Amino acid sequence: MPEFQGRGYGKILLQEMETRAIQQHFERVTLNVNRQNPALHFYQKMGYQIQEEIDIPFEQFWLNDYIMFKNLQT
Repeated sequence: MPEFQGRGYGKILLQEMETRAIQQHFERVTLNVNRQNPALHFYQKMGYQIQEEIDIPFEQFWLNDYIMFKNLQT
């Protein structure tokens, strides 16, 4: 939703998720993002790295994704 972009909400949510993951003793988090999604650059800015490129069949379509990861500071 464009009206909420650029206000820092995504950063706050991602940081909260990472904090909770650390509290649960996770060492790494992963996510999938479509290769054409502009949020890819946001995730990279937040320290996520591309691990793998995958194509996932979904009904009559293919989801063209990256699997991204971030190692957490414990």
